[in-house]
Amino acid sequence: MAEALISSFGSSVGKELFKVFHQRIVLYCKVHREVEEMKTLGEQLNVSLVKADELQARDKDVNRREWMLQVRDAVCEIEVIMDMVDLEERKSINININIIITRSYAPFQTGLTVLHNTKENFAMVGMERAKGTLIGELVKEDVERRVVPIVGMPGSGKTTLAKHVYISDDTKRHFDCCTWADVSQDYNVKDVLLRLLQNVGVVLSDEEKKMAEEEIMGKLNNLLENKRYLVVLDDLWTLQAWDDFEKAFPNGKSGSKIMLTSRNERLASYADPRSQAVVPEMLSEKESWDLFCNRTFNNADPPGDFPQDLKHCGEKMVKKCGGLPLAIVVLGGLLSTKRRLLHEWESVLRNINWNLGKEERLHSIIDLSYDDLPYYLKSCFLYTSLFPEDFRIKRRRLIGVWIAEGYIRQEGEETLHEAAENGLMELISRGMVQVEKMNSLGRVKSCRLHDVLRDFSIVKAKEACFGETFKANISSSSLDMSSIKKSLCPRKGMRVQGRVERH
Repeated sequence: MAEALISSFGSSVGKELFKVFHQRIVLYCKVHREVEEMKTLGEQLNVSLVKADELQARDKDVNRREWMLQVRDAVCEIEVIMDMVDLEERKSINININIIITRSYAPFQTGLTVLHNTKENFAMVGMERAKGTLIGELVKEDVERRVVPIVGMPGSGKTTLAKHVYISDDTKRHFDCCTWADVSQDYNVKDVLLRLLQNVGVVLSDEEKKMAEEEIMGKLNNLLENKRYLVVLDDLWTLQAWDDFEKAFPNGKSGSKIMLTSRNERLASYADPRSQAVVPEMLSEKESWDLFCNRTFNNADPPGDFPQDLKHCGEKMVKKCGGLPLAIVVLGGLLSTKRRLLHEWESVLRNINWNLGKEERLHSIIDLSYDDLPYYLKSCFLYTSLFPEDFRIKRRRLIGVWIAEGYIRQEGEETLHEAAENGLMELISRGMVQVEKMNSLGRVKSCRLHDVLRDFSIVKAKEACFGETFKANISSSSLDMSSIKKSLCPRKGMRVQGRVERH
């Protein structure tokens, strides 16, 4: 009797379980089919976006731009749903996925050649005269500490010149200690002072880092008091910025100097009425051509089989750059991606507005170079706008978030990591991203954005609804990826809402 009851109960439960299981299977198949259809739709929309982006780069159609923004929003919503479905599946099936990113240490020979030219040739071309003048000013035996300003328009090579002098043997031999800090338009006084201390080897405890601004300023002042020192403040914008830091710098030993870079000509005489600003000269035609060839051909001269009509077209564009180093670097980076065909080079010549002033002309060249980027690389480039000005962006961090956000496109058998590395190398070779530091293996360790290119990327990010920046009073030393706040659309770069900058 008991066995019959158990058998009957088991049969009944089995039928109910089978019924529920069958319903779940049917529902799953239906949902799975709809998810697959949605995924296909998202992929089709992405393909349409890539094609529309190519057309938009040519004619800047307003209606198409609005349509692209709407489609991007739709793609974002699809990807959020896909991520939610993926997450639920992982929870219900209890799959543990270990993602292993293989680091490739194969020597990227082409990339290393580009890096060599980026770090050395750009720094050297046309800088020797200004470098000699600047070192001469720095080693003067003045009784009181003096200010040596470098003043010039954006992209003229102020920071490059300052760095080249800062690391020179003549400079290191002359001063007891040297320290450098980037200031930028939005700065935090305490943050800058801390970096000046840390760059002379002062190790601060967590408690010391919490000291008041006046205490840190006093600590720096005491450290420099009995030394012949060189302090570099890069990218000061206002007279107020100088007032905020001046008290930190004592007279020190005779010959102490403060070197600063700025676009503001008034700042030079304001910081030190006795000083004579060093102004980086615009490159000569020969220097401009040498720099152009370095960036376009990775060589000081074009190849032997270089067509004469192509050379004439290149010379015409270089001349129109007016000797502005950054304009030539970005132009050379753009043409390095083009075939050596006259119609391709003439297309670049036609699409840059050469009838503008030097600064506006630079923006026109950058705009064309950006439009020429592959679609996925545009998102990679725009992501860099989310970091603070003059922020040292670590390579691993950058390519890691590119991969996580789904920006990277693989080709052939390359891994995602290799594809991301190649993407970074292309941005560097195009002059859109600068190398900040390299490791012992000759690979990029960290990079940064020139302030002109960062301003450009912020504008483009806003136009594309990719992201906007806001200011907050936070030290850049505490910045991490959690400081980059995202909305509900983390992929493809849509609507990343904000980030934290130094203030």
